[in-house]
Amino acid sequence: MPDKIVHIVPDKSDLTISTSNILKSLGMEVKQADQYLLDKIDLFEQECLDLSAPAVCYITLSATHFRFSTNTLLAGQHQFRLGKVITSGLAGSDNLVFFIGTCGRAVEEYASQLMNQGHLLEGLICDLIGSEIAEATAEYIHNTILKKAEETNYAITNRYSPGYCGWPVSDQQKLFALVPGSSIGVQLTAASLMLPVKSVSGLIGIGSRVRFNDYQCPTCRKKNCPYRGMTN
Repeated sequence: MPDKIVHIVPDKSDLTISTSNILKSLGMEVKQADQYLLDKIDLFEQECLDLSAPAVCYITLSATHFRFSTNTLLAGQHQFRLGKVITSGLAGSDNLVFFIGTCGRAVEEYASQLMNQGHLLEGLICDLIGSEIAEATAEYIHNTILKKAEETNYAITNRYSPGYCGWPVSDQQKLFALVPGSSIGVQLTAASLMLPVKSVSGLIGIGSRVRFNDYQCPTCRKKNCPYRGMTN
């Protein structure tokens, strides 16, 4: 596969927002929510989608090398400290996709504006919807890579992001050195925080000897992980 940057602007109709995830972040299940809250979430989901500007960029690299003794990955001139869980999950990959995706700035700015005006619930809902749109963008990337892999009878792995499963968030600097996040409006702070905040980055493996597994939540110490509880 070619080592070139690919840019995509997802169709918003392809992004799925999970109302149940939003409610879970609010501390309740769907059956516990009254119709007033459900209607408010539905209203803001559409408003936030209209405001959002989802965008994706990624690069597929074939010249990579795993060092299993140290659970690291050498890609280009950069060594990524993936940790045991992610290194094991990517083992057998013939190609690796490094990606960045974003929801854009407008949704988080709208959420902040609502909170500053005293509309705390509405602002919180919009903030959570922004996170859902960012995660839906990551899912869109994942599905896009899957379709391309299947064209050559390859499979793909789970997607993994810096800051999860033992992969230090500081490696975000190296990922951005490979993928130009600025080309889709995503900047990186000195502390490796992405701006806009509602952005995602990560790594997906492709190959004939890999597979997608249930997320290994019991082996991960990360709390409030967006993948926790996800299954194949």
